[in-house]
Amino acid sequence: MIQSQNVHLNGFGVYVVSRAKIAQSHQRRFCRWLSNRRIDVISAHHALVGQAVSGWKQERLYLSLDPTVVWNCFCIVWLGVVYRGRTVPIAW
Repeated sequence: MIQSQNVHLNGFGVYVVSRAKIAQSHQRRFCRWLSNRRIDVISAHHALVGQAVSGWKQERLYLSLDPTVVWNCFCIVWLGVVYRGRTVPIAW
């Protein structure tokens, strides 16, 4: 995802070494990986964010609220820390 700068499943398949020849195979592989119940995404995210923020002890943190309306029905609001012009999500 970092190399492709894209979050779509078919956007970063070209960067993976695989025997798969069609994009649909890459998508199925990524879907299986993302839906793996043994991966605790929340714990991993908290650990990564905690490690990153612990290095910023003496620096001023800028917080960002980002509301996004989905399907003109739901509003998702997330809180992030601004770092080098990007926002690192902390909570949704």
